[in-house]
Amino acid sequence: MTTKIEVCIPAWNEAENIAATIDALNKQTFRDFRISLFDNNSDDATIDIARETVRDIDLRVYGRTHNIGQNANINRMVLNTECEFVALVSANDLVSENYLEELHGELDRDPGVGSAYSHAIYVDDNGAPFPSQPTNWEFFSLLHDDPVVRARGSIEKYCQATNFFALYRKSILDRMQPQPFCYGGDHIFACEAALYGKVVCNTTASVRRSVPPGAESAGKRIDHLIRLFSMDQQRGLQGNSKMGAFDRITPLFDMFHGYLEMLRLSDLPHDDRARLVNAGGEAFLRRYGGGLDSDLKRFKPIAKQIAEAVQSNDILTRMMARHALRKIDECLFIKHDAELVEIRTRLSNVYCV
Repeated sequence: MTTKIEVCIPAWNEAENIAATIDALNKQTFRDFRISLFDNNSDDATIDIARETVRDIDLRVYGRTHNIGQNANINRMVLNTECEFVALVSANDLVSENYLEELHGELDRDPGVGSAYSHAIYVDDNGAPFPSQPTNWEFFSLLHDDPVVRARGSIEKYCQATNFFALYRKSILDRMQPQPFCYGGDHIFACEAALYGKVVCNTTASVRRSVPPGAESAGKRIDHLIRLFSMDQQRGLQGNSKMGAFDRITPLFDMFHGYLEMLRLSDLPHDDRARLVNAGGEAFLRRYGGGLDSDLKRFKPIAKQIAEAVQSNDILTRMMARHALRKIDECLFIKHDAELVEIRTRLSNVYCV
């Protein structure tokens, strides 16, 4: 008999949390599911604890001999799913007992629904609701028949990861591109899912989420996410290397181009893709355009420094120049800046020697 739902959990060093996450799955009212734990070379007891905690549920562990980073681990997880429905569950989330039953019901009732997610609240280490819940979270459904309208709505509204850690039809995931390695990659993933099926927010089920790093303020949260999307951090390297700096220096510009690449390659007819690129780009700039100046302010001194220091016979600095030129072009694609144009000219003259 074929299992209906595959619950996929990406994990790295979650020994403190994984038992509670698995135990919440033990208590599900919907029983036709299995758990697939995609461990990213944890050096703690994550796998052992998961195996000890699971009760009467098929648990499959997909290990790694090296940490490939959070983003790549999520992509290999999605690539290896097999069941008709796939639930992405964070390794530190506690789903309500009716979670799978309610979300599966949403997809089972309407073939046009491609994904479903639930309400969420932050909880402390004891599982009690955190005193200060986010005020900017919006729980929304995207039910329009036009995929372009749904995608635009996702760009305008997505603000927390519960929309990403959802229940999907496998047929939807099979149409999707890998989650891009950039700031807001989960936003982009959820937006593409909305292209291929309606999105439902179920108000009956819920998930209790651990307070994420930097949650005490919007600024600290953004700083944490920017650091997270450094390849140095993804690969467990020490410090912030020169070569890793470009992974995180312009997060909003990176997010825009991540969206743009997904939109232009979407599995839709040409005319719909053309509408999608315009509507999606405009929606992004309306929502995030005010933050682009901060990215430029952070990036311009570094680009200027590279332009002044680059040596034509040094492969590393030439590579840095190439990355700087690419970043400059990505910035100028969205926002004109005379100083950046001048830096680009200087860099081009040196790089092309």
